[in-house]
Amino acid sequence: MDSVLSQGQQVEFFNDEFRCPVYVKDMVDVILSLTRAWLSDGKNVQVLLNVGGPDRVSRLQMAESVADVRGCNHSIIKSVSAASVLIFSLCWIVPLEHAYCISVC
Repeated sequence: MDSVLSQGQQVEFFNDEFRCPVYVKDMVDVILSLTRAWLSDGKNVQVLLNVGGPDRVSRLQMAESVADVRGCNHSIIKSVSAASVLIFSLCWIVPLEHAYCISVC
């Protein structure tokens, strides 16, 4: 997102697609805590972590925040609906017993 905005050309961002971003240091702290606990218990663990932060933010809002921090002009940010573009997605199905959900607040 940063590199795209820094090019100064108009870019489309979805106003109706949301993320729950997580501060990287918070994730590192959680992973280190889990790893230390598993190692101290002598466990060899493989997990899938699905992590989300406490705030719901649209892709458009994220782009506007990045633009503010980087000093980019908001006029290059175009608000569009996700339905306005063709999206191909893959869905991976993971058995629930192999998935862990961590909420970082």
